[in-house]
Amino acid sequence: MKTCWKCNRDNDDSVCYCAFCGAELKNDAHAEEQRFLDNCHRFLRYERLAYRITGIVFPILALLYVLLAFVYAGYPEQVDEEMIGLVLIPIFVYIIFMFVVYAVLFLGAGLVNLIASFKMTNTLNSVYTDLSVVQRRNGSAKRIVFAAFFNSIALVFVIINFVRFKSNKQLVERIIAKQKGTFNSFN
Repeated sequence: MKTCWKCNRDNDDSVCYCAFCGAELKNDAHAEEQRFLDNCHRFLRYERLAYRITGIVFPILALLYVLLAFVYAGYPEQVDEEMIGLVLIPIFVYIIFMFVVYAVLFLGAGLVNLIASFKMTNTLNSVYTDLSVVQRRNGSAKRIVFAAFFNSIALVFVIINFVRFKSNKQLVERIIAKQKGTFNSFN
């Protein structure tokens, strides 16, 4: 039985195309390589999506914090003047200051996530043509540290790709050699 690399269904050994999805049935090594590339592409898309969502949500949160700072800035005027004294003014100033700090932090993190999302497009485009670009990017612990600081959702997909590249080192090297045209089947 031949297993289709695209739909994972079993086909008769005598057929050249999958009876279920029509994909060309190639040898097992090619199917393994194709599955690896497809999964790599899929997890990179999820990572990019996590960066994009965070890059949109964080600036919205920053705007909400700025609005809350304006609301609290006007609040002491509505409180009885006897209560404003030395205790309440510093509390309101501290609250306003914290809202502004959070707004700046969320805005900065949102911009970093959007930039990371746009840079991911080049990586996604090179999965099927030059896996060495993806290997350099995903084989680095710097990506894990970056995602840990700026996006814990993307961190999950960064770690998955990191582990997959490290544990399938021979497969990755074989794919890269084939993409560069230097693959020798006798190795």
